[in-house]
Amino acid sequence: DGYDFKKLDNPQMKGLSLFDIKEDNQGNIFCFNLSGQFFTIKEDSCLLFFEIPDSLMSVEFSYAFDEENNMIVACKSLIKRSPLGNVEELYGCSFFSNRKLYKTKKGISILFQERGMLLTWANQQIQTDSINIQSDINNMPLFYSSDEDEEFFQRTDGALLLVNDSLPS
Repeated sequence: DGYDFKKLDNPQMKGLSLFDIKEDNQGNIFCFNLSGQFFTIKEDSCLLFFEIPDSLMSVEFSYAFDEENNMIVACKSLIKRSPLGNVEELYGCSFFSNRKLYKTKKGISILFQERGMLLTWANQQIQTDSINIQSDINNMPLFYSSDEDEEFFQRTDGALLLVNDSLPS
């Protein structure tokens, strides 16, 4: 309710703070800590769901759930953790500083790679496209969606790039 707080603890938790609360496709609540541990909240418990392997850990990471309820995580690579616990590297590369995954209305998680590469995970496949984002390491474009189902990125120079037509269906 925002007034009463309850501490959710887990003996495996490597930190005291949790971030980026999200709901998966089945209504389960997830969050992560800065040590790369992802937790699911069940009733009054905080359960370890997944931990980014040390070899793939990065300073910044992001996650989203795809249409099959796989957890897609952007870290040093793009990885998938299935609901059954299987972990698979989807795309190995060195991502731009901001590893932000964006979930579009089409149910597609996308992120930017260096030099304007748009990496798309959709229908259990990776697709790469180019997009003129004109951003640097400190200023990534912002993602917006409108009430009219338009989705676009705002570049750092203020230009808007409509992405609905350029993403796979």
